[in-house]
Amino acid sequence: MQNREALRLAVCGLGHVGGETARLLWKERARYAQAAGRRVVLAAVCDRRAVAKARALGLPASVKRLSDWR
Repeated sequence: MQNREALRLAVCGLGHVGGETARLLWKERARYAQAAGRRVVLAAVCDRRAVAKARALGLPASVKRLSDWR
């Protein structure tokens, strides 16, 4: 893998689709990094209940939780 800047991603909405997207981005980050040719980071999630939903998804504290997208 090349020494390039990390690809930082955020997911807005942690319903069925957004929640599964965030969970897979976290769980499969090594596979996505291999495909992208650089490190892939789930940097933030945004949802009205971001703290509770991120905890339920098993996301680490390093993923920023936002309750207002503005």
